[in-house]
Amino acid sequence: MYSVLIELKDGIPDETLEQLRVVIEKAFDNRVGKAENSCTERGKFEFTGGEEAYPCLQLGLIILDDNALFWQWVLAWDWIDHEEPWENCSVLEAFSKPVR
Repeated sequence: MYSVLIELKDGIPDETLEQLRVVIEKAFDNRVGKAENSCTERGKFEFTGGEEAYPCLQLGLIILDDNALFWQWVLAWDWIDHEEPWENCSVLEAFSKPVR
């Protein structure tokens, strides 16, 4: 089982939050599959799935990486591997590192 956890910064205006909700949910409804947001807390998102959802979750990460508004408001962005926890990482940290 894999999960992508996203938390947006406090103080995000309602209109911006709604824009980002659409962007984030659409990122995980992509050409390789669909993962549903299971979190109901304001400004938090959780997309989870098994092996069949892995490509959808990975593509969702790449889609969000290209969104400037998302980067402006993201506070935490994590990849969770429930079966191999040593594979867990901060996507925010990994995608923020410059490539040589």
